[in-house]
Amino acid sequence: MQFIFYDNTIVIHRLALFVLVILSGTVFSASCNRADVFPKILILNSYHKGYSWADQTVRSIESTMLLSFPTADIRVEYMDTKRKSSKEYLDILTLFYREKFKEQTFDLIFACDDHSIEFLQSYGASLFPDTPVVFSGANTLDTSLTDQAVNPNMTGVLEFTDISRTIELARQLQPGLKNIVVINDNTVTGKYISGRFATIMPELRSQFSVTFLSDDPLEELSEKIATLDNDTMVLLLSYSIDNTGDYYDPHYTASLLSEASGVPIYAVWDFYFNHGIIGGVMTSGYLQGETAAEIGKKILQGTTPADVPIVKDGANEILWRHRLLICKLTCAD
Repeated sequence: MQFIFYDNTIVIHRLALFVLVILSGTVFSASCNRADVFPKILILNSYHKGYSWADQTVRSIESTMLLSFPTADIRVEYMDTKRKSSKEYLDILTLFYREKFKEQTFDLIFACDDHSIEFLQSYGASLFPDTPVVFSGANTLDTSLTDQAVNPNMTGVLEFTDISRTIELARQLQPGLKNIVVINDNTVTGKYISGRFATIMPELRSQFSVTFLSDDPLEELSEKIATLDNDTMVLLLSYSIDNTGDYYDPHYTASLLSEASGVPIYAVWDFYFNHGIIGGVMTSGYLQGETAAEIGKKILQGTTPADVPIVKDGANEILWRHRLLICKLTCAD
């Protein structure tokens, strides 16, 4: 057995160093806000896991936040409103959230898309008092949302669907373009984008013949676009629920319509891309989430939401597939 004897001076020095380290850690902990190191974050997503837009948004928020706050406690709650959004359902969901979150607090909340934003506008102050909210995918909100004097604890990024530039892209890719066939549904998003489309209708009517297809079942829409002339484009806007209440995955929608159509189909959301869509100036769920997360980082680092300007455009990208366009136009001939 080996015995090691320490000089008393060495023991005292090491003890003093140990105490100093402990005290330093105490001072460091006291000077640091817990939210700076271990922030509790709630992502309230309007849709469901497996819906590509929702998945992109959540993934980009999580990855961006964890790069700066690797010990963050991030929780994700899905409202599932793409598949069910009746008033009765939302009332029940509100009661459920009141019970679920009544004893929980968060340092930051991300509200992804319209239903979650509207929910927090109505109930956020009572459920999560004084908790900053960063929204993304906001497109049906009244103008009061963008007034940060009215909502000093909210900021974020608006969802800007660039229909005009998408049609201009189509005109460049199809120089003989004369007709626009629009597919859109009657969901919350569909109503919003219909309103946006109405603002550019006077200009479009002077240049093109514009036809709107109702939110009939997908198979019926496929039949209607199967025999269009090659001086025509199809503009796929929002289509997730038909007039019978059936829900369609966006990948399935884009694939079925593009297979049926003899003319190019354009879109303004990137979850339709790579499923037979030619292209467009597309809003990206990933970019929306990433932009929101960058705002969230500033808030956790001490900036108040009222001091972070709302991002009112951007988070879009131009995407198009040349070979598919040539194939569509050749087949149409």
